Amino acid sequence: MEENQNHTKKCPKCGVVLPYKGFYKDRTKIGGLGTYCITCTKKRNKKHYRENVEKIKKQRKEYCEKNIDTIRLKAREAQKRAVKDNPDFYKDCYKKYIENKRTYYKNNKEKIIENNKKRKNKLRFFVFEKLGSFKCIKCGFDNINALCIDHINNDGSEDRKKIGFDSIALYRKILNMPQSEARNLYQVLCRNCNWLKYIEWVTG
Repeated sequence: MEENQNHTKKCPKCGVVLPYKGFYKDRTKIGGLGTYCITCTKKRNKKHYRENVEKIKKQRKEYCEKNIDTIRLKAREAQKRAVKDNPDFYKDCYKKYIENKRTYYKNNKEKIIENNKKRKNKLRFFVFEKLGSFKCIKCGFDNINALCIDHINNDGSEDRKKIGFDSIALYRKILNMPQSEARNLYQVLCRNCNWLKYIEWVTG
């Protein structure tokens, strides 16, 4: 390691001679270092992002949608490793996080409630859009405030045991699954038709 610190390399972009630590590591390159120095690489990356911002955002969104489960799994595994390597540090961080969260909620309660309501309604709108209907598929009632998500196979209780009773959890589950699968499992009903369906199912 000390030997590498004494070695230098010239950046072909700016012409500055820097020690190895002035370059990003790159296993695909001979010598294991990037072609340009860190400063030039950052400038190059920023320029590329500005010129292709919409394309990059689209690619990132598509990748996240296709690999959401893998991304979450890797994040959880990385978090577990970090906590295992530094248990005391993360224990203190968690305590501070809880304290800050409680303080922030206490000082911004109304704002948080309003933002959560907006976020919930936004997700609900996207779910209706994905299921292909903004009205009850039974009676045609179209007041969005009276519409709900119905489990076609009457397995709502089993579903809630897995994901919880929070409607946002259900919305996210639907939005993360393929559209064809979502439309085979869920449908849009008004609360009256949803209740009548439940009564018919219970009474046989």
